[in-house]
Amino acid sequence: KGVEDAQQQRPNIIRKGDKVVVKNKHSLDSGKWFPATVTNVNENGNVEIKYDDSGEEDWARPDHVRHRPTQE
Repeated sequence: KGVEDAQQQRPNIIRKGDKVVVKNKHSLDSGKWFPATVTNVNENGNVEIKYDDSGEEDWARPDHVRHRPTQE
């Protein structure tokens, strides 16, 4: 339960299964973000993702990954 409480208190933590947007190596200069799902978070902090349209990355830096805006 302690881990769950800590995760709820730190909602910006990226976790496996999270819906995110990602800057990839081709969009760093343009500032474009692409929708994806986190497939794993590596011990080194890099994030593995699967893009919604196609393709995967296994090197995404945490600062290039954000949670998707909530739709209300």
